[in-house]
Amino acid sequence: MAGKEPVRIGEKARSILAGIFLRQHKTGIRFRSKEKIVEDVLAMVRKEFPNAVRGELVGDILDFLKVERSEDECAYYREMNRCPWECGNEGKLWVVQQKDSRSGPVYVVGYQMCGRYRAWQEKKRQEKESKRGTPEFATSFTARSNQS
Repeated sequence: MAGKEPVRIGEKARSILAGIFLRQHKTGIRFRSKEKIVEDVLAMVRKEFPNAVRGELVGDILDFLKVERSEDECAYYREMNRCPWECGNEGKLWVVQQKDSRSGPVYVVGYQMCGRYRAWQEKKRQEKESKRGTPEFATSFTARSNQS
């Protein structure tokens, strides 16, 4: 598919898209090129792992963007008083991890579970257990044989 040419759009569609982008830009939304996104991701990874290079980033760039947005999302859920019971990440805190490979270190995205979310889940489990209480066993029936 490398030989495919980009699709051309008409002037009407181009003006509509330009209007949409302009409105979003005025509201504060910033658009980054793919190269700029990769540069920003690499800068973020280098804060924790200063020797990281671009070729050592393994995985989808969108996973690295999860890490980039993770703190802002957590702050949003806390601010909206939705943490931890309505966490959009189900308690996952996205982090960049360094792993060793045959050719040297690589950087991948993984997650750790949020302490607040785990505590909330544990509390729910304990409440459920206490509601059940001790199980009552049904009395067993005696089997009678029909032997005469």
